[in-house]
Amino acid sequence: MPNEIIVAAAGGGKTTRIVARAIADPTRRAALITYTTNNVSELYQRLYQAGPVVPTHVEVWSWFRFLLQEIIRPYRQALLERRIDGVQFVDARSARFVKKTDVAKYFLA
Repeated sequence: MPNEIIVAAAGGGKTTRIVARAIADPTRRAALITYTTNNVSELYQRLYQAGPVVPTHVEVWSWFRFLLQEIIRPYRQALLERRIDGVQFVDARSARFVKKTDVAKYFLA
């Protein structure tokens, strides 16, 4: 089965459907990624309603945890030698007057 994205209006049963599909097949890994920490808590509550523990094949992540763990941190060794602890979003350019060739200062604060 291919990857899926479910988009629906509030109260449309997204959370119920997503949790049911995630726990239905223990041979298939599932990452439930949501934007807010409240939704992370909601997903955990729904998973605990289905059973006493979260199944080992299901992971619940916030969007920022996903960005850090799967996109930012895997590439940090190629860029610099220090740990990346968080994501900082800015409205304008984050490092004025820094050349793109100075990767660490240009892309990271």
